[in-house]
Amino acid sequence: MKSNILRYAMLVCLSASAVTVSCSESKSGDTPEDPGKLTAITLTPSPLSLTVGQSAQLTAAATPATASLEGLRWSSENSKIARAGDDGTIEGVAVGKTTVRAKCGDVTASCEVTVTAAPIVLEKIELSVSIASVATGKTLDVTAKLVPENAAVEGPVVWKSDDTSKATVDQNGRITGVAEGRTVISATLGSVSASCDIEVYSPAAVREFTFLQLNLWEGIANVNNGQEALIKQLAELKPDAASFCEFTSEDNARTILTAVAAELYKRTGIRYTYTCKGGSGTRGLLTRHPVLSTDAVNGNLWFYRTVVDFYGQQMAIYASHAYHMYYACYLPRGYGDGSSPYGWDKLADGPITDIDFILDREEKSGRTQIAKDLTADTRAQQAQGRLCIFGGDLNQPSHLDWTEAMKDKYEHNGCVVAWPISTTCYADGMKDAYREVYPDPVTHPAVTWPVNNKDARKETQWAAEADERDRIDFVYYRPDAKFAPKKAQIMGPSSMISKSAVVEDQFVDKAEELIEPVGGVWPSDHRGLFITFEVQFPQ
Repeated sequence: MKSNILRYAMLVCLSASAVTVSCSESKSGDTPEDPGKLTAITLTPSPLSLTVGQSAQLTAAATPATASLEGLRWSSENSKIARAGDDGTIEGVAVGKTTVRAKCGDVTASCEVTVTAAPIVLEKIELSVSIASVATGKTLDVTAKLVPENAAVEGPVVWKSDDTSKATVDQNGRITGVAEGRTVISATLGSVSASCDIEVYSPAAVREFTFLQLNLWEGIANVNNGQEALIKQLAELKPDAASFCEFTSEDNARTILTAVAAELYKRTGIRYTYTCKGGSGTRGLLTRHPVLSTDAVNGNLWFYRTVVDFYGQQMAIYASHAYHMYYACYLPRGYGDGSSPYGWDKLADGPITDIDFILDREEKSGRTQIAKDLTADTRAQQAQGRLCIFGGDLNQPSHLDWTEAMKDKYEHNGCVVAWPISTTCYADGMKDAYREVYPDPVTHPAVTWPVNNKDARKETQWAAEADERDRIDFVYYRPDAKFAPKKAQIMGPSSMISKSAVVEDQFVDKAEELIEPVGGVWPSDHRGLFITFEVQFPQ
């Protein structure tokens, strides 16, 4: 039995000495060199170049090829520059140089890794204009700015015109008008592109400039499908410029105007752009012509100025929404003006018809400052050769409507009132576009508030027992030898609200005077205005 055990133990020892060990071999001075023993490791690629954030795979090859690399371990001399994964994946971490090693048993291979800054990727191209116009036979230079400017790029920007029969563009961005019409000019570099819409026009002695003004009633929040109704109206009229007010915030204005402009492009092929200003009365301007500048005026919180290029003629356009408190035209109607001590309630002692008192309350609104700032700025703009148009809900009537002939209309209760905005504007030479076309308020009252809106989510009236109908939305302009209103229309429902009842307005020529809602849905509690101006161009 003992001899058998001894023989078994000797066999186990001999077997153990014959087992192959991964990555290295056991040594015996009496045993010849094993041809399968690992003698070297080769790393590929080597050396290795990476950028920060980039990864690459190192491959390890054994010499001899029959040797095993089981148990191979990877390491980086400086893992803050390059990290080494267990599978030989190397990741660039920071700019610099380090050494990555692969070790198996007592055999080691090294690879120098250089990490450089990642190339700066081109994010976008910004063109100097998004909308532009050029006369036939004339040129316009457009520039392309790379963002970021130090982006790693190959080759120059490539310029292209979608319709060379309308306008061509060279590889420096110089556009040449060929024939009247529209095209899109694009600038491309690699996979990044930008474009601008170009209108080519033929020089003309006279052009029409159409201007739309509308209160959007708390950001079109009170009418089902109100935004779609607005888009349909704009797509039908295609105004050169449109002034809006009563957004709820500047973000609300940007959201609405961005969506409206995008949809108008789909439906009409005309690229509109917009400006807007927040503050005490958030307003916006939509235009199909190049915007040259947008500025506040004398710190006034209730209107701002946008300058556009109308086929070579600069126009200063003002969008406004005046303060709604101290609404003094309610006093002769027997209601409070919104401010202490009256609020908006029905007056216990009946209508107030003292004109001086009415005007004193009106002055507390601060609205007169709008007229003062406006007249001063339009004079300065006109001196620079610009034509001036102002649009907005002024929350104040006009002295042109509260006249002797109108003193018993719309519950004016015998009051003839020189409302300060209109009187200030007229004293300085500005004009009310609608009243210049239709000077008689008896035949053309053109009341703009409150409308009968069948799709509204809430009441449009404020004074339930009064006839509060009034014209409080306006388009003013500064007269110029080359500029005058040719046509004036109101937009919206044909019926209004008076003493909580629906009243159908009477028109001398309804088809000529009123633009009714496209599709029957109206987005506001106000009517809007659509004024067609005639602009003379020097020949």
